[in-house]
Amino acid sequence: MPEGPAARVGGAVLAAIFLGIGALIFYGIYAFVPDHFIALGAIGAVALAFSILAYFAQAFTRYPTVPRALAWGFMAMGFTVLVLDLLFPPAGAISAALQLTLLIVVLLLALVWGFVIVWSSRERRMAAARSEKRAEWVAQPPPSAFTYSTARVPGQVSPPAPPAGSFPPPPTPPPGAT
Repeated sequence: MPEGPAARVGGAVLAAIFLGIGALIFYGIYAFVPDHFIALGAIGAVALAFSILAYFAQAFTRYPTVPRALAWGFMAMGFTVLVLDLLFPPAGAISAALQLTLLIVVLLLALVWGFVIVWSSRERRMAAARSEKRAEWVAQPPPSAFTYSTARVPGQVSPPAPPAGSFPPPPTPPPGAT
């Protein structure tokens, strides 16, 4: 993973674009939707959508830490706004049954999202470990044909003795037998 000023600038530009567009959309929703309960629910849903977009934006930058952090930030904002909006609705906005149902759905979605985060973090750690092992293997000098146990010195007639614990060589026919 390239680490450098150019890669970080690309990630920062991507973050600035996401944050700028998100701020404009959130402000527009809150300013132009008269019912603030619905506006906050829409802001929470849009934040979750931005979380998904930021997560997939990791593929378009060479420094994926910034979009990943954006994805987690938008996810936290979206779930926080939705849960607080459902826990403390204005009087008479929704029925208690609908409030409980929507709260359960949002919490289940948060649980699934949490499992995805744990899974992807585990996959990144495993990929890093594989890359480290691969780098160690590539750094080793290639083996020479003369280091193998079956290598023969020029002019040697018989092969070297087999390693201990292997099968004995086949019997040789007696002299004069064809």
